[in-house]
Amino acid sequence: MYDLQILYPTFVLVFLTFGVTLAMPLIRFRAVKSEKVDLRYFKYYETRYEVPASVMALSNHYNNLFQMPILFYIVSILIMLTNTVDTIFLQLAWAYVAMRLLHSIIHLSYNHVMHRLIPFALSTLILLVLWFRLFLSIGQPIIAIQ
Repeated sequence: MYDLQILYPTFVLVFLTFGVTLAMPLIRFRAVKSEKVDLRYFKYYETRYEVPASVMALSNHYNNLFQMPILFYIVSILIMLTNTVDTIFLQLAWAYVAMRLLHSIIHLSYNHVMHRLIPFALSTLILLVLWFRLFLSIGQPIIAIQ
């Protein structure tokens, strides 16, 4: 039987991704309706059209949610499948999600780059620790030297 607790932090990150996904058309429609963005911009995302920072930040953040978090989803599933879920893995997983949530809040609100860098860097470090700890928890290296 697998310990499913490791999936709860992944669910939170998935819901964040869907929240950003649902917000994107709303923000874009408003920008087009208020004539802040030319609708032709969305055809090829050409830089010749002016785009408000809020629309760009949301699009960039959406793309960010399909970069490093993918490694988090994979490591979470591997932790579950290898039956290595423990308190430390759970704390690290929740810390990763907390940093990604903080990163999202900063990115989608006042968007101060240096403030955003801190939770991003911490989340990346936590993710690296998750992967390294999983590697050590498995025991035998996958590739044996003979």
